[in-house]
Amino acid sequence: MPAVGLTLVALVVAWLIVNLVQDPARFFRIFQIGISQGALYALVALGYTLVYGILELINFAHGDVFMLGGMVTASVVLEIFSLGENPAFGVLMASLLVSLVLATGGCAVLNATVERVAYKPLRNAPRLAPLITAIGVSFILENVAIIWKGTRPVALPETVLAAGSATRFSRSARVRTASSTRATASSSSPSPSPFCSACSGSSGSPARGRQCAPLPRTRTRRR
Repeated sequence: MPAVGLTLVALVVAWLIVNLVQDPARFFRIFQIGISQGALYALVALGYTLVYGILELINFAHGDVFMLGGMVTASVVLEIFSLGENPAFGVLMASLLVSLVLATGGCAVLNATVERVAYKPLRNAPRLAPLITAIGVSFILENVAIIWKGTRPVALPETVLAAGSATRFSRSARVRTASSTRATASSSSPSPSPFCSACSGSSGSPARGRQCAPLPRTRTRRR
């Protein structure tokens, strides 16, 4: 089994190297998305581990508290700083710091309130009671988020790094598209043909003022 695992890891690493060599811009763009998504999953998993290690309780409301922290960040970025797609570096850093402080403080206060109101009275109750209570608190926080922000997704502007990688990727895609268009145009340009109705003479040059229009060819079966 260790040999099989090492073989799979080697295949994945080789596949990543091949993609890096073929299209570096796209590779780093997808790599950035994977790092950001993996950091979110790791942060949520760390919160679950800490809560279970201290309270010995699976807090189903932990993800909803994390969601409310993201909504606090969205409110700070969009409503207070009015951050656009290409913000200045100073404005971007200020918005990130302020949103980090407010989201961290708000989630800490919310978690402490939930623990004091919902979980602490059930400290000596059977283990099923806190579990059902955690599910109920999760539903309550979800409805609070729906009342606050609605059911539509809230779009945040891209950061400087994400905008730069997307710009490089779109620029390389435009270059590839332009080169392929030129190659197609050069390959599809009309050339003198003996099967042309507008060409005259044995040289095959098209007549003046006319365009080269090839005659339809009939298909013949080979016997």
